[in-house]
Amino acid sequence: GDRAWEVELELDADRVEVPELAGRPVPRLVVPNAADTTWATAVLDAESLAALPAQLPQVDEPVTRAMLWAALFDAVAEGETDPRELVAPFTRAFPAESDASILATAGAYTARFVRTMVPAAEREGLLEALAAAGRERTATAEPGTTTAWLGARVVAGCSSDAEELRRWARGQDLPEGLEA
Repeated sequence: GDRAWEVELELDADRVEVPELAGRPVPRLVVPNAADTTWATAVLDAESLAALPAQLPQVDEPVTRAMLWAALFDAVAEGETDPRELVAPFTRAFPAESDASILATAGAYTARFVRTMVPAAEREGLLEALAAAGRERTATAEPGTTTAWLGARVVAGCSSDAEELRRWARGQDLPEGLEA
């Protein structure tokens, strides 16, 4: 989660040699456009994608976390990354996320991609993993806050526990602070 180094560049081609990086250690997660200062699409390399589940929850800057989610969603939308690959970063990062905008976006896009792009035979288990992350976010959030509500929204949209959802619909056994 620590920032190893930062280099500001102005790119004038699709590929550019960056002499400032020669000899520097390669971090586990390389975040292009970490500060969201360009219109360019950030593309994560294979090593960064593999490191994302462990590293994303450790990133301190909300803008950088948002950029990582955007890069991941872009990769899925462009067919560069399998939508199943969203689940591991989601289940690790969503429960720890504190930014409501990131929670709303990550919850909505991840659930949508899993529901629409994963084969039906594999979908239920993945959606249940998302629901479990939503339950964890709701349970660890301050009761009644937006972050708790956004966790509950993921549960409501992804859970296969019909009885739990029926109880919630009747106003029973709701997470603390969501009774209203």
